[in-house]
Amino acid sequence: MICEAIAIRGNGARAPLLHAALETSKDLRVRYDAARAIRHLAQRDSVGPLIAVLGKLNNRQWPILVQVCAALADIPDARAVEPLIAALAVHEKPDDRFRQEIVYALRSITAPQMDVLASSRANAWKTWWEQKKDGFVVN
Repeated sequence: MICEAIAIRGNGARAPLLHAALETSKDLRVRYDAARAIRHLAQRDSVGPLIAVLGKLNNRQWPILVQVCAALADIPDARAVEPLIAALAVHEKPDDRFRQEIVYALRSITAPQMDVLASSRANAWKTWWEQKKDGFVVN
């Protein structure tokens, strides 16, 4: 409830509380709500905490992973590309639902400058990023 209230009020000064809830709460619902609120606020200073959480999530925490990827898609930042590629490598199985979420976030960040890259394979993204990262600017 409090996470939602922060988001509704648009109180960006409270974003550090959301970051802490996302990173440290033992309650899955609180972490989910914090990620949704962070997405709603869409502040650039939230990218670091979102990236930090991304690498620690497992399949049992899928609702949080979905919200973190959506937030990273809504707050496009080049700092998220490598961690998203790393997450994609972990979720590389063809039937892994999270690939979709991760690829969506990657495409949201890179689409304006991305060559035609239809692949959802981590190695293809890694190769592309190695070629493009120097000088890459998010539009």
